[in-house]
Amino acid sequence: MSKSIKLIITICLITGCTDASMGKLFSLGSEAHIICRSGGKVFLDTYSSGKVFSEKTSDGYYFTEKSSRDLIEVNGDCLIRYKK
Repeated sequence: MSKSIKLIITICLITGCTDASMGKLFSLGSEAHIICRSGGKVFLDTYSSGKVFSEKTSDGYYFTEKSSRDLIEVNGDCLIRYKK
């Protein structure tokens, strides 16, 4: 484990990071399953090839789709589940 990761873990433990915060930190590079709905209907059900990023100025997300390698940008009611 690199020094920087050890340092981040130590800082989080000292400052009281939650397990969710730690999970978010260690999800970098991990594949995610993304399901988005509108009006109760699924309009997107796909996998990312890595981290899903959130837009700072909207409710949107962007990621690279695993199957097509396309950059996908989406906003709305989305569930993002990272694989361990």
